[in-house]
Amino acid sequence: MERRTALQALAAAGLASMGAARASEAQPLNLLVGFAAGSVPDLVARVISRPLTQALGRTTIVENKGGAGGQLALAALKQHSAVAQQLAITPVAALSLYPLTYARLPYDPERDFVPVCSICVIDFALVVAADHPAQTLQEFVAWCKRNPGKASIGNPGSGSSPHFVATLFGTVAGIQVEHVPYRAPPQIAQEVIGGTLSAGMASVPLFSELIKSGRLRVLATSGAQRNPFYPHIPTFSEVGYPGVVGQEWFALYAPAGASPDLVAALGRAVLQAVGRDDVKAVLTPLGLSLDVRDAVWLAERRREESAQWRAVVQRTGFKAQ
Repeated sequence: MERRTALQALAAAGLASMGAARASEAQPLNLLVGFAAGSVPDLVARVISRPLTQALGRTTIVENKGGAGGQLALAALKQHSAVAQQLAITPVAALSLYPLTYARLPYDPERDFVPVCSICVIDFALVVAADHPAQTLQEFVAWCKRNPGKASIGNPGSGSSPHFVATLFGTVAGIQVEHVPYRAPPQIAQEVIGGTLSAGMASVPLFSELIKSGRLRVLATSGAQRNPFYPHIPTFSEVGYPGVVGQEWFALYAPAGASPDLVAALGRAVLQAVGRDDVKAVLTPLGLSLDVRDAVWLAERRREESAQWRAVVQRTGFKAQ
């Protein structure tokens, strides 16, 4: 009798667990984006949300929690259980670079999240206005040296990846440059065109339309190889500034404790989504490279970035804020 009662209890518990899992699967999946509507990660999230819904059989909703370079979205993700009704699309730098540049973070990069997969990678570009006298990176360096104290490079935030690439460039090139952070990255391009800034350093997609229209000129890109969208533009390393390399990987993360099966399913769904022609048609012209890698690769990428940025931060003398 006791054995029958125990078996009945186990069966009831199993049914309850299955019911909870099904209820969980029926709930919408929220993609948290730590940046404003219209930003690159927001566009990526919105474009892949529909194919993700189809692949997973769950409605996928994009939720913007902009602020602090993506920290607010990760802080929100930290609060959710491993059932993973919430995921976050974030720059990997928020987990690799920010621990070196912020004295306090509202999350622990090591313990609070589980990597799911990478989505895309973006190079940074150094741009000047079309009417700037410098036609090449070498000429820009020469111009800076002829005009000490006048050169300025705008970036999308103090302690951001583009800020460090620009700072490292100034250090390696031996030029005096004022680094000017902007809360609204699109303002960088307008300030460069208007002559308030000598140059701007930010992600290629931020400048792409103005480059196409001829209002901005690209002097160099920050990848290890030439940017596929601007194959005629050299990298910093090619021009003679080795080590001035940096890219922004955007990736998907789940709350700590998410099951390996769930992570694998999400990764497969993202791979399927970005492989669609309609998704490529929207995202590729923005100047980003779609590149889905699995959770193991993403975890290793974060570790590599941490080591890379630590060396850069130490070299530039930046102090955590």
